[in-house]
Amino acid sequence: DMRKHITELLRLGQIREELSPEQIHAYKSLLNGITLPLTTEETAALLRLFPESVPCGLKWEVMQLVETATGQLPDEEYLRLVQNCPSPEWRDYLLCCRKADQQARWRQEEQIAIRPASVNDLNELARLGRQLWPSHTEEDLLEEFGQILAEGGFFCLLLRQERSVGFAQCQLRRDYVEGAASSPVGYLEGIYVEPESRRRGLAR
Repeated sequence: DMRKHITELLRLGQIREELSPEQIHAYKSLLNGITLPLTTEETAALLRLFPESVPCGLKWEVMQLVETATGQLPDEEYLRLVQNCPSPEWRDYLLCCRKADQQARWRQEEQIAIRPASVNDLNELARLGRQLWPSHTEEDLLEEFGQILAEGGFFCLLLRQERSVGFAQCQLRRDYVEGAASSPVGYLEGIYVEPESRRRGLAR
């Protein structure tokens, strides 16, 4: 059975965009009185409180309770639960939050790191650069990248469990750059992530 605070919230009904100060106080008092953990049924009930469109400030009290209750749920159960939210906008938001949390946990587990590259990393940069620009040889890229670093260009390496799995190259361009309104301008010359490490948000 659902606890009294949640049944009272359901009695008040779905949050509307325009509420009186008294109604807002009633919602907040009940939300603040809810203690964790929540059952799946209680979480589904809270999700049904979301407004159809852009919610009022009460959304954050509901959101905090929902996110705390659903953090450890399997993906399939989470997706089924989120369907209780009547707002497509906030269903999408909840799904984006879930994806971001999963990516953050994966990055921590896989020891993802990004650091500036130096001349000591030229071999790794050339290896990765060859995958991005296959028409070049590694020898050509070693020479070119070494010159770029010597002239103040910048590379960074993406590491996964201390192994290089991607890189980015950027530098100041003083020639014409399409869309730029001033000069010099920072320019991303190239960015690459190995296939097995893609679709994790690492290149953003």
